[in-house]
Amino acid sequence: MSTPRLSVIVIGYNMARELPRTVRSLSPALQRDISADDYEIIVIDNGSTQDFELEQLQRLGDNIRTHRMLDATPSPVPAINHGLALARGGLIGVLIDGARMASPRLLATALDAARLHGRPVIGTLAFHLGPDVQGKSVERGYCQDAEDRLLDSVDWAADPYRLF
Repeated sequence: MSTPRLSVIVIGYNMARELPRTVRSLSPALQRDISADDYEIIVIDNGSTQDFELEQLQRLGDNIRTHRMLDATPSPVPAINHGLALARGGLIGVLIDGARMASPRLLATALDAARLHGRPVIGTLAFHLGPDVQGKSVERGYCQDAEDRLLDSVDWAADPYRLF
């Protein structure tokens, strides 16, 4: 097994609905201009109380590993540190909240950006699904069902750029 250039750590807590989307958006099937051998995805479940099979995420790619924190704390920090200890890549990305969806070239662009400095710190913008920032949308009736319908309407898995 070769050493990946990039490790992506995804932390989740009670995200049985969201984590599959997040991991799928990061998977080799949807990321562009990057080989599955170039990166690994490490999913850390931070002590979820909702029943969820982490193993289903591994079916999304051979470069995906899952772990469950048995001694989880309310803080994501121990879970992040656990992920960091498992990471094999020279560049490490952390998604503290596993309810994220990555653009199709996010990982390839991070590797490109990392070449600009010996010790890079790379950030990305976050956008909200729905008509406004989440707090305002929720006040106007936006909910999980509305979000599911929105995502289904754009068929983002067929072309992830439809999210934008």
